[in-house]
Amino acid sequence: MSTLSRFTGTPGHDNTSRVLNNDVQSPAYASTLAITTTKSSTLVNVGLLTGAMSVTIGTGSGLADDAAPFVGDTVEFLFAADGAGAHIVTFSTGFASPGTLTVAANKYGAAKFRFNGTVWVGSSSATA
Repeated sequence: MSTLSRFTGTPGHDNTSRVLNNDVQSPAYASTLAITTTKSSTLVNVGLLTGAMSVTIGTGSGLADDAAPFVGDTVEFLFAADGAGAHIVTFSTGFASPGTLTVAANKYGAAKFRFNGTVWVGSSSATA
């Protein structure tokens, strides 16, 4: 894990946000989903939920300039449930505290997290 931010303001490091990189991942539904981020902002558009899901996320281990995640990086998850009933998404390993998001049948859900240098901390979640 890196406790450094991407933009430290020190000489040789960009502090203008001009090198922000985005990533979009579109994994198919699985009962367990492991996510690894490599960019400053990651959108995970999960395939149609057909059952409960447990999500884990990496917290990194390198200190190289391109190692992720860095302090302040974000990841956002998008979910859609099938018509079979409500499905519970559990955010487990790598997140500040285990939490859940219940997505009702034929509805949508979203959750956003920010990396604090150790774990991913929830900043918002919603269903519609």
